Amino acid sequence: MPFQIGLQASYVGTKGTRVDANMENLNQVDPKYLSLGTLLSEDIYSADARAANIPIPYPGFQGSVAQALRPFPQYGFVDSNAQLTGNTRYDALQLSVQKYFSQGVSFLVNYVVSKTLDNTSNSFGAFNPFPVNTYDRKVEKAVSVFDMPQQVTASGTYELPLGPGKKFLNHGGVVGKIVGGWQPSWILNYHSGTPIGIVGGPPLPLFNGGNRPNALPGVPTIAFRGGSFDPATDIYLNAAAWAQPCAFCIGNGPRTQPSTRTFPFYDEDFALIKTTPIKESMSIEFRAEFFNAFNRVIFGGPDGNVNDVLGFGRIGGQADIPRQIQFGLKFNF
Repeated sequence: MPFQIGLQASYVGTKGTRVDANMENLNQVDPKYLSLGTLLSEDIYSADARAANIPIPYPGFQGSVAQALRPFPQYGFVDSNAQLTGNTRYDALQLSVQKYFSQGVSFLVNYVVSKTLDNTSNSFGAFNPFPVNTYDRKVEKAVSVFDMPQQVTASGTYELPLGPGKKFLNHGGVVGKIVGGWQPSWILNYHSGTPIGIVGGPPLPLFNGGNRPNALPGVPTIAFRGGSFDPATDIYLNAAAWAQPCAFCIGNGPRTQPSTRTFPFYDEDFALIKTTPIKESMSIEFRAEFFNAFNRVIFGGPDGNVNDVLGFGRIGGQADIPRQIQFGLKFNF
């Protein structure tokens, strides 16, 4: 394109199969036994358990009915952290505009529209919690916890046309050394918030990965309606969007919800560089760098546990780093 500008558009897609995960809970009780209700927590030798003809796994067994109904009742949790049960999918449209260096200016702008799906809770499979129900692992497929549908990044530098050999104030001597060699640069980063996982609900005596609430269709999940968010008084999530499942029931809520996300991220970093030549092989470089230059406050994720009645939906921390300014002086030879 004119002015030394290049354009690029790409589709990028990746699929991961048999990825390290922790999706197979080898010693979980089958959810079909949830119909036993409170009996699951009773001792295997209790009158109720004997009346229900719950089989005793082996002579000398000691434990609850739930423990007796495990696939391997002689053991507790059976971990297999490196099991290859994970699946991932990433699809993106990537657009870039780049100005190749000319007339002292260069910049690069990238815009990405993407979607990331997986059935694992994070990118380190060995550290994933167990699924809610290992007998129905397909319900774990959801938008990834690090999915960012839109991302914009921009970076660039500009050699100011001032000083010796430049268009303006083309002077030598002391004046040239003062006005020449200035170069501002910048890195701008903006992206969508990431999905929030909602957990909670009644406990399940299955030795599984916990429970989830029921998601109520048509109810807005975000309570905050814009403006200046105050974590001391404002609540981010709408508790009315979820309901507790019945006792000994698994909730229908997904692992993450695409429409329920943290705050978008905005960050601007700037630098001002001054290079002063002393002679051909020597120069002094001064740098002033401003990180999060506008001192934006990006709040972290809210409490997503519906069982925490007082804390649910509240935000208690900052996700980004406050503005930092640093200076540097370097002698090049």
